[in-house]
Amino acid sequence: MKKNIDIQDVIFKIREALGLVPKELIGVDIGQSSVKVSKIVTKNDTYKLVKYASVPLPEAAIIEDEIQDEEALKEALKEAFKEAKVTEPYICLGLSGPNTVIKKLQLAGGDDEELEDQVIWEAEQYLRFPVEDCNIDWYVIGENMGGGLDVIVCAVKKDVLESFKTIIESLGKIVKVVDLCSIAITNIYELASEEDLSSDIDDESEDEIFENTSSTDINKILIPSTLLIDIGSQATVFIVLKKGIPVFVKEIIIGGASITEEIQRQLGVTFQEAEDLKKMSSGEGVPDDVLMIINEINGTLVNELKKAHDFYINATSDDSLKNITVTGGSVRLPNLLEEIRSSFGVDVNVLNPFNEIEFNENDFDDDELNDMAHEGVVSFGLALREFPK
Repeated sequence: MKKNIDIQDVIFKIREALGLVPKELIGVDIGQSSVKVSKIVTKNDTYKLVKYASVPLPEAAIIEDEIQDEEALKEALKEAFKEAKVTEPYICLGLSGPNTVIKKLQLAGGDDEELEDQVIWEAEQYLRFPVEDCNIDWYVIGENMGGGLDVIVCAVKKDVLESFKTIIESLGKIVKVVDLCSIAITNIYELASEEDLSSDIDDESEDEIFENTSSTDINKILIPSTLLIDIGSQATVFIVLKKGIPVFVKEIIIGGASITEEIQRQLGVTFQEAEDLKKMSSGEGVPDDVLMIINEINGTLVNELKKAHDFYINATSDDSLKNITVTGGSVRLPNLLEEIRSSFGVDVNVLNPFNEIEFNENDFDDDELNDMAHEGVVSFGLALREFPK
């Protein structure tokens, strides 16, 4: 297989030199409950979804971010590529879970070599695994009020990355870009909420965007923050945004599957029967005990979201929350959005990627579009990435 990968790399370099490589990548979002793939074509500042597929994974095929059933994942990917008619080989792979890290750091600055040394040194203080065992990348987002630089640092364990990359490449694809799912969600939020972002701040106060300080005067002019919450099947991703840039990210291990498992446990039904009962919950005739379980898990999730936000406030003295935007398949659970709104006391909106992403109405029916708008956001964000320069 190594020889095959080397040949593919050579072919890619030849095609790249001849200008034959398309700038779009296939976004591949491998979650714990399903695989989503998509392709978005960009032309003249417009975006159009041209390919999409979602294929479920067997229970426990992936636990957190570690593959437990390689064959099941391979078959799901193969089916997703087939269903979406993906013939293009070049992939942007999204990763998430406990073996990934994203963090904003304040560094002293300097030339590229000095900055790299600072990133590595600081990253060692926050990583849950040895720095030599991970791939690290970073992006300078601007100067801070202390005269240094604010940097977003992302890291992923090498063996986790390699395990997913190997399976994708065994299907004849080439992973050209690896991104964190939290960044991919943020990309779609920024695209779909462009007007809101531009109105949050004027040029004169832009330097204050990332300053973490307890000064009362400074806090009065802090840019309002937005919460972006992705409520998935196995986990919920909590992101604090400042002008569209993630400054705090936390993963909460509660999602839609938590409800399914609790229904299964309390009512003594199969996993699939529990899943069907959960999906019925938005309609009529749902048993009261099912709604009670859903409300109980909703309450637990909202409490964890509040704890995450309180931690952020205590660490930064930034209590400037303006609004909340939610996405993910589980946002359709009954009463959940109302409970989030009541707990935080701000407006809660559902992210609609189709505010800015076009599609051919003949390609998807209303149910498919509804599912994609909630569950496909990460794969859309990955598909927006371009080939590295």
